Amino acid sequence: MIALYVETNPIAFCSYQDHLLMVDTLLEMCRLRSESIHGQLGRHCPSTLIQQAERPGPGEF
Repeated sequence: MIALYVETNPIAFCSYQDHLLMVDTLLEMCRLRSESIHGQLGRHCPSTLIQQAERPGPGEF
């Protein structure tokens, strides 16, 4: 929503290319977080540090 403003602002906080990278990074982080939450709720991956230490690999939890 703010891409045009970032692209045309001569004193923007970051470059337009950096802005695009940040947007892509944020979207990927949200996708990975969503997968993690889905796995935790479906009991396919551990949700606590203790559980992660006990079962570090993928698979049924």
